Amino acid sequence: IAYVHFNEAMSKEILTVLDPETLEKRQVYPEDSVVGFRCNKGGDKLAFLTANSMLGVYATIEDKVVQTKELIGYDLRWPSQALEWTPDDQLILRKSEGELSYLCILNTNLTEHKAIRLPFMTYYPAKIWTAGNFVIVEDTERHRLWGVDLTTEKWVKVY
Repeated sequence: IAYVHFNEAMSKEILTVLDPETLEKRQVYPEDSVVGFRCNKGGDKLAFLTANSMLGVYATIEDKVVQTKELIGYDLRWPSQALEWTPDDQLILRKSEGELSYLCILNTNLTEHKAIRLPFMTYYPAKIWTAGNFVIVEDTERHRLWGVDLTTEKWVKVY
C-alpha cells in the first residue's frame, strides 16, 4: 500500500509504502516532498513526482529508488494526474510548449523518446489514463475525451 503523509518533523510530504502483511512502513524518498505518484500495472514499481520537479522510480521488490531525474519543461501543475504508466512500463508525462501540448513517453532510463501532440489546445492540464495500448486524455475546457493508440499515434474522439 502506497500513500503520502505529512511528516511534521521534516515538514515534508513523504511517500510511504506499507507492507499489509507485516505492517512495516518504508519511506520512499524523504529527500523532498512527494506531490504525486502512480503504481505500474504489475505493482512492482512506483513512479513519483516531487515538489522540486524530480521524477523517481521506486522498485518495490528491491525496496529502493532505482532512478531519479530532474524534469524541465513538463506540465506538472496537477502532479497527481500528470503521470501515467504504459503497459510496457514506460512513463507518460504532459509537456507544454507555447500553445501546444504533448504526451511524452519516457523509456526505462527516464529519457523522452516520443512526443505525441494533443489534438486540442488547452490552458489547463489534461488528465491522462491508460487503457491497454491507448492513452485517454480529457479536454476539460470543451468537455471532450480523446484516445490515442500508442502504436499508430492516431487520435480518436471518444465523445
